[in-house]
Amino acid sequence: KNSDLITLSKTGNRIFVRSIFLQGNLLVNYSDLPEFLIPQQEIFKKFIELCDSNKVSQIKCCLDYVKQIVWSSGIVVGINKFTDLTDVIENFSSAIVVNDFSIDVLSDFYSDPRNWINL
Repeated sequence: KNSDLITLSKTGNRIFVRSIFLQGNLLVNYSDLPEFLIPQQEIFKKFIELCDSNKVSQIKCCLDYVKQIVWSSGIVVGINKFTDLTDVIENFSSAIVVNDFSIDVLSDFYSDPRNWINL
């Protein structure tokens, strides 16, 4: 729960957010999602619409969201190439553009890539 994470962070624990791009699936077009995420395609579409309406990239939108998590000490990201890392650093360092994340969220199952192992 969020309140538990806030309490842990206030007592000196460092908590890192991981999989902020949902294994890269938040960075692709919703029509290119893997088959097991198709039932959630509408949420991914709304996410892209949120990015478009704020005139920001999907990577920037994800990073803006994570930067606003009060209990987070930092993020953990995976990269495929060096330019991925520079994109993350540049977008993380810039000012927050998106601050209204009023879109539907994925269910707990789909929002946690650890659940995808058997799909």
